[in-house]
Amino acid sequence: MSNQTYNDENKHVNIDEETETASKNHKRHRGSRRKIIGMVAGALLIIAVFVVCFTRVKSTYNSYTVKSSVARNDNSAVHYVALEDGYISFGHDGAAKYSYKGAKEWEQTYEINNPVIDRCGNYIAVADIGGNLVYVFDKEGYVNTVNTALPIIQMNVSGDGYVVASLEDARATFINMYGPDNEKIYSIKTVIEGDGFPVSIAVSPSTNLLMVSYSAVKQTEFSNSVVFYNFDEVGQNEVERVVAGFDGYKDKVVSKVDFISGNRAIAYGENTISIFSVDEYPKLLKEIDVESPIKKVFYSDKYVGYTYAAGDGKDGVMIYSEDGKLISENTIDDDYSDIAFVEDKVMMYGNNSFAITKLNGKTVFDKTLEEGIVALMPISGENKYLYVSGNKIQYIELKHGG
Repeated sequence: MSNQTYNDENKHVNIDEETETASKNHKRHRGSRRKIIGMVAGALLIIAVFVVCFTRVKSTYNSYTVKSSVARNDNSAVHYVALEDGYISFGHDGAAKYSYKGAKEWEQTYEINNPVIDRCGNYIAVADIGGNLVYVFDKEGYVNTVNTALPIIQMNVSGDGYVVASLEDARATFINMYGPDNEKIYSIKTVIEGDGFPVSIAVSPSTNLLMVSYSAVKQTEFSNSVVFYNFDEVGQNEVERVVAGFDGYKDKVVSKVDFISGNRAIAYGENTISIFSVDEYPKLLKEIDVESPIKKVFYSDKYVGYTYAAGDGKDGVMIYSEDGKLISENTIDDDYSDIAFVEDKVMMYGNNSFAITKLNGKTVFDKTLEEGIVALMPISGENKYLYVSGNKIQYIELKHGG
């Protein structure tokens, strides 16, 4: 077969020669492309290894530095609340605010036999359990004093600085709310023979909701319930302002109720945990029944967790979302006395052991603090803490390892 030619304005090109040239160019380009792809793949692999190593380093802490340290001149009865710009100490004879360098910024004296502290947002309240006084503070100092007249059983403070206290009388129990001027906002009277005894109370951050756990004996049967009261427009038309009641606990004692955020609340006891949505009319989102006795319950505005004895010197740790969805299940050593969420991680300490894990249980920090731990509180983020030992108060910052 003869070679074909293409004539265009006296230009003659041999098609077979053109095909051969194109094939050689294609092979040469294909080889170059393979080299480029190989070089890119190698570079990506190096970057990936670097990212993994860098992420691993940046996600773990190997040490800490002491940003400031002051000597403790108080006793074991003093409690501390960490703030971003310092800390507040509370005891039997008064409260004081300090900078992290130990400079006293304000002081308020009082006399309290059995102080109990509660905090919500910018407000901190100290109640004299068995007495009738509640002192309210913010980080700027003293705000006001509430005189309840009757002996205080429990106390809670809202994010607006309002105080709710359950009070003991000879024949009844009163749950009263007090405003910033010590005025009584409302009073709920409960009779043990009828309503039961208020085991635990909690006021919402926005002040409008009250949550109460009641225990009662009715017709020789022991029962427990959780009741929500609303004190804004939603509760105006409800009987005694009750907007929801949950009485399915039977003989399970609900020993603690609390608001974990503006729209979530929690109730728990020895074998049960309930998570509620509290938008206007509260609803039960999740009921967690626990076979083994619960050792500790801890929570934040995003997570709820609890521990139980798992055997062999271990505690089981169960972590749920604020909606009650199971996130993780793992184990820790059982020698941690305190456990809490810090952002998206879990902080644990006890005696002189301090550890931080991810939600899945992976350890990112594990250190023995030789001076012992009286208290350990996060200040800002997951790596800054107020560390209280037997004779020092230190501001520490965790450091990433190499």
